[in-house]
Amino acid sequence: GLGRFEECIGAAKQALRIGPRDTLVGGWNVMIAICHFMRAEYVQAEEFARVAWQAGPRLPLPPLTLAASLHREGRVDEARKIADEYRSRSPEFRLAHLEQRLMMGTEPRLVEGRQRMIDSLRALGVP
Repeated sequence: GLGRFEECIGAAKQALRIGPRDTLVGGWNVMIAICHFMRAEYVQAEEFARVAWQAGPRLPLPPLTLAASLHREGRVDEARKIADEYRSRSPEFRLAHLEQRLMMGTEPRLVEGRQRMIDSLRALGVP
């Protein structure tokens, strides 16, 4: 929320090294994915979002971060497929929920990155 994405990535990677079997592995990986997304590093965001989704298939942010990252990479069909699958499993989800989860700050890079993610998901048909 403070926009210190580089520090966040380092700390989360350290947590993964310390506890690779920790129940929070999915959460640490999605945190890294979101930080990469905020830095417009979409390939890295995709990589960590995939790992997070596999580690925590019920977590809402990994597939959404993955879809937004793929969209930003220009892989729209693949992104749309993931977004459609997520919507079918979570029909009650709205982008307002994502905005609430990512509203943890007003730092300009966070605000801009959050808007890029929302714009991508909206373009993929997420309500």
